[in-house]
Amino acid sequence: MNSCLWGKAVLGLLAVLLVTLMGCEEKKVNDSEHLYKARDYYQQKNYDATLIELKNALRVNSSNSEARWMLGKVFLQMGNWSAAETELRKAVDYGVSTSAVWPYLAKAMTKQQKYRDILQEVNLESFQDNALRANMMAYRAEAFLGIKMSEKAFLTIKQASLLSPESIDVKLIHARILTMTNQEGRALEILTSVVSEHPANSEAWLWKGRAERSLENYEAAIESFGKVVKEASFSAPARLERALVYIRLQRTEEARADLEALERIAPDSSRVLFAQGSLNLQQEQLRDAQILLEESLRAAPEVLETELFLGVAHA
Repeated sequence: MNSCLWGKAVLGLLAVLLVTLMGCEEKKVNDSEHLYKARDYYQQKNYDATLIELKNALRVNSSNSEARWMLGKVFLQMGNWSAAETELRKAVDYGVSTSAVWPYLAKAMTKQQKYRDILQEVNLESFQDNALRANMMAYRAEAFLGIKMSEKAFLTIKQASLLSPESIDVKLIHARILTMTNQEGRALEILTSVVSEHPANSEAWLWKGRAERSLENYEAAIESFGKVVKEASFSAPARLERALVYIRLQRTEEARADLEALERIAPDSSRVLFAQGSLNLQQEQLRDAQILLEESLRAAPEVLETELFLGVAHA
């Protein structure tokens, strides 16, 4: 009897061990399967589906470094800068090389205006590849501009351009720096060249539209913004910029359509509130304009343009 019981106990333990081993193997297979599907969706620019698969992969194996790295890139594409930074830093912690992570991490930090952190954390000596080092120099240049060190910004972007003259990232950052320092003509030359060679580059089209808007090339600006309104991470800024052009041209219905879309995408944005208030002001709906412009000014009190428009609304 004891021998029988002992035999059953051994068989029970073997069964438990077999199930455990099968569970581990299933965990490994599931982890890989989700990651494989995520890569496929990412190539198709289906970021919602990519996000689901990556989260499933991490639910199975939270230390999957490639999943963390990809998740950071997906959040970057979706415009969730803070989440992108969090996941990219985790990717480094789990073993992804800094050279693979920093081009994306620097962009996420720039979008959050973490300029001093970029200047403190980016060590150019750790990037051996010239193209990668040039890209990181370009992000440092933009950071210098962000803390009002314009001379240092231009010196750094010039060095980056000399180091890697064909780098798209360097060209885009150079164009952004020129646009933000009221040199839209030079910026437009760079951006026109970029979109000619890389017509699928949404960020180049967005900044090309901004340069054209500043130069009052309004129809060209509308066309440029139209190239990117369906891209997840550029939809809100492109629609906002296009709406402002439509308002400037008094194309009310088209402006209203973009603003209605923006209410769903970014309802609390100070710039969206400003655009809505501007449209109401143009339509002489003064009370509505006052309310929206006051909300915009509370959210971003440093914007002089909003204060000027609000003064007109109260006049």
